Order: sequence, then C-alpha cells, then structure tokens
Amino acid sequence: MDKVVPLVECLLLVLLFNPGNGFDCYECNNGNALKPNFDCPAEGDVISSETIQCNGKCYIRTRHGGDGAVVERGCMQTSWMNTYIVDGCDVIENDIWCFCSEDECNGKRLGDWFPIP
Repeated sequence: MDKVVPLVECLLLVLLFNPGNGFDCYECNNGNALKPNFDCPAEGDVISSETIQCNGKCYIRTRHGGDGAVVERGCMQTSWMNTYIVDGCDVIENDIWCFCSEDECNGKRLGDWFPIP
C-alpha cells in the first residue's frame, strides 16, 4: 500500500500539468485603422503574449469590413474539428479561415504557414 500512494500522487501531478493533446493558440486581432493592435499585426509575426489552451484547432480568420481587413487569431475549442477539418486555408462565407494544430502556429504571417492554392 505504501508504494501505491507515491504512484497515485505522481499520476495526479502528470494529469494536472499535462492537459492532454491541447496546445496554445494566440488569441488577438489586428484592431482597426483608428486603433491598430501592433502586437497582433495583420501581416507579420505576433508578439502578443495572449494565448489560450486549445483542444481543437488554432485559426487565423481574415474578414473584410468597412474598416478594411480584420485578422483574428484564436482557437476553435471543438475536438471534433480534428476529424473533419484539415490544417490549411479555405474561404467560408467570404472570410478566409486557416486552421493549424501546433503550439502558437497561428502567430506567424498568414503566407508563411498557409499558402492559399
């Protein structure tokens, strides 16, 4: 019994500090023409420290509006996406969505990680 307690404690520590298959995604946007967010540029490397633990897919979404292009980076917290959505880019309802599945993979320039065919 004495040998089982350290084993259980060790297992609990591993589970607490290893959240499974998750990874970190940047969560930010480039702002707008009046108030740009230079830590999360539309075209360039993200220098923001804002990340979120993700069990789905990291994404970069580019949408066009009245203030020009807005680039959002974040996580789709849905594990079923790993089965149905592959890494890469696609146009969905006039927005460009790019998905990836590695730590902070949505922090690079759009063209570096997701060449659009």
